[in-house]
Amino acid sequence: MKSAYFLLLIWAFCSPSISQTTWDSIIREKQTAFPNLASSLYQIGKYATSNPAESLEKAKEAGMPDKGGAKILVEVQYGWNPEKTGDFDLSAVPYLEVQGRYRNLASAWIEPGRLLDLSGALPEGYLIRATNLSHRDHEGITVTNALDHQVNGATGQGIRIAIIDSGYGSLSAAQTAGTAPAAPVTFDHTGSGSPFDSGNTHGTGCTEIIFEYATGATYFLHKIANTTQLGIAINQAIADGVDIISHSSSYFNQGWADGSGTVCAAVKDATDAGILYVHGAGNFHRRHWQGTYKDDDGDQWHEFNNLDETNQMTIANGNSVTAHLQWPGNPSTSNDFDLYLFDNATNNLLASSTSTGDFESLSWTNNTGGTMNVELAVFRFNSSKTEFELFAPTGNDFQFGQTGGATASPANSLEDFCITLGAVNWTVYNPANATIEPFSSWGPTNGGRTVPDLCAPDGLTLTSYPGGFFGASAGGPNMAGLTSILWSEHDYLSAEGILTTMYGLAALYNDFGLAGHDIIFGRGGITIPDFTNNSRFIYKESGNITGVTTLPFSTVEQANNLAPQNANVFFMGGTYDAPPAGQDILSTPMTYRSLKEDAIIK
Repeated sequence: MKSAYFLLLIWAFCSPSISQTTWDSIIREKQTAFPNLASSLYQIGKYATSNPAESLEKAKEAGMPDKGGAKILVEVQYGWNPEKTGDFDLSAVPYLEVQGRYRNLASAWIEPGRLLDLSGALPEGYLIRATNLSHRDHEGITVTNALDHQVNGATGQGIRIAIIDSGYGSLSAAQTAGTAPAAPVTFDHTGSGSPFDSGNTHGTGCTEIIFEYATGATYFLHKIANTTQLGIAINQAIADGVDIISHSSSYFNQGWADGSGTVCAAVKDATDAGILYVHGAGNFHRRHWQGTYKDDDGDQWHEFNNLDETNQMTIANGNSVTAHLQWPGNPSTSNDFDLYLFDNATNNLLASSTSTGDFESLSWTNNTGGTMNVELAVFRFNSSKTEFELFAPTGNDFQFGQTGGATASPANSLEDFCITLGAVNWTVYNPANATIEPFSSWGPTNGGRTVPDLCAPDGLTLTSYPGGFFGASAGGPNMAGLTSILWSEHDYLSAEGILTTMYGLAALYNDFGLAGHDIIFGRGGITIPDFTNNSRFIYKESGNITGVTTLPFSTVEQANNLAPQNANVFFMGGTYDAPPAGQDILSTPMTYRSLKEDAIIK
């Protein structure tokens, strides 16, 4: 295999063999002529100069949205700092149909044959990136103990929930079945012209999960196709005064550091507005490799294991493989790795990503009629960096897959109100038997933060997923639904108070796995055990220094002095001091938890 790669590299810098097709020749090129154009777009744009009709099919195979069979959706990005925006007037480019703008991004439709023209028209500092929509992380209400609260009238009333997703297929069927809200407010930010009730069913599944909990909430459904539209949807959710955003998707190649990239900036916009942002940790366990670049034989190809320079995976017929490669620092001609996909049996090159101004992403669809064994290879073109991470969110597990660090953006957000959830099958959702789903991503982040924050049940049977909704995608909706119930019962709590309470209850009742906050289960599984609407909470870790009533109390004295008369004060773990000096009894009845038995202090 090594010799084949060496010949391929020579070929990349020499004239391609006349026996190869035009496309084969293009994907063997190193993308240097148009450094502001992502490699996948360069390949399609160059192919369009001789094969305009087929270039659109290549774009579709790479997962790029199309409009009317004529244009594809791209993003124009100004630099890598979302706080800085360029001043070039994109509307002055006559063949570019600008669809939306957010921070340093613009979403636009363009004919494949004009991609090279656009590259030449943009001033320095601009980058044209492909729209490969983020990967969607594919009998919860009983195991989270929500049913009793619903019977007592807690249905999410007064809570406003925004769901952001790429597809709402089968929404009408779910509404007819009574498993989705009948009249949600809908926003289609894609500009594709397709009906809202179209595309994949992922958004409908997420909506059904939340609605099973919160039939009394107000719903806002947003349909998006890229990062620009995510930002636009979040701005609209802020304007609508929503309390919770559920968006179970993961984004790649946003930047190495925690909190970096436009997705994290968009999440920060939401959390700065006091919104709880809930999402899945991802389904990338063992579909991720991260480590130090190794090249013992000096040929510039990374060695994943000993001298093995490829990482294999299996792709079924009709399925696609996508792969993303990222490393520290911004990509440039002096900080540049390349990514290749080969046929394991023949060593034939199937796809490549050789950008000079962008991180690397590729996509390939298996239309061979049979299962394919493929392999990814990483080439260090010109870089002093020694670490990188490789994701392949579709396909089977890597030959050399890893267990930890397999979370993408926005799991690396620095915002307290951004909550990442892993997946535990609902049939084993209890401390005695809980096992994390084999695909659910583990932390930590590149910055060393412990994620996920919590975990939630998956495998739920829905109108849109009659065979079960599996994946970390179920985490965000379950959290949104259960939080809505708790919040409608305890509307005196702030968003911080609600989140702190959810953390405390999970740690007390469902601390799955290792004790405390770990990189597999987080703090534990979401739950709200039985207590009355007149209850209040004590949680020593709440940080309630001043005794505000919008947070759980942190001391017995605070609860005794500030809880309403005759309220039950529910202890969520911890060791507490005795009653205040000079008091023999507490005037407020308090429920406390000790050795799994409830008692009342009188």
